[in-house]
Amino acid sequence: MKRTDMSFVPYIFLMFVSVLDGLILNPEEGGQTDTSFLQQLLFEEKQLRMNLEQKVQDLNSRVASLEHHTCESTCEAKQKSVAFMAQLSASIVNPVEGHVIVFDDIITNEGAAYNNVHGIFTAPVNGTYEFSLIVSSPPNPSSYHEFHLFLMRNNVQIGYVFLDHNTQFWLRRITTATVHLKQTDEVWVQVAWVKGDHEIGGCCFHSLFGGFLIHAD
Repeated sequence: MKRTDMSFVPYIFLMFVSVLDGLILNPEEGGQTDTSFLQQLLFEEKQLRMNLEQKVQDLNSRVASLEHHTCESTCEAKQKSVAFMAQLSASIVNPVEGHVIVFDDIITNEGAAYNNVHGIFTAPVNGTYEFSLIVSSPPNPSSYHEFHLFLMRNNVQIGYVFLDHNTQFWLRRITTATVHLKQTDEVWVQVAWVKGDHEIGGCCFHSLFGGFLIHAD
């Protein structure tokens, strides 16, 4: 923005003081000419002051506009509500290693960051998130079996659940993870290790995957 040259203001002020001093010390010598000159100086000073006040108002308006647009692009994202919870609508029997568990029955999906077709949560903003995985398995008559699930972030493990040797009772295992995610980072659940027959209980809140944004950066 072009700045107004104010270097002449001190000279106008000095001239004003000199003229005023002359009028006070020599009131009869000033006459009509000095009075007219003083009026002209006062008029010019008033015009300069009005121009400066207008420029200050314009600058304040521009600052307010910039703050508004900045908040539109950042504040909305930071204040966005992000939370989800989904369960298995039906049991999954003998999934293979590397299989992504798709929790297809959405209970909550604030911010629409969880995809119940692929079973993947995608971070909408940079921030700190909390995730939880609850998995249940019905009794298995097999004498020996192992079943491990990993909670993954971009192909890096951030949690696990083991469902091993449950021959007589239901097993219910829980893990949580608090992690920092960048926008577009992905979190999901996948089968890490299997041995023998195994089943993940579906329906009726037996197995759940959920998470939420604690705070954005």
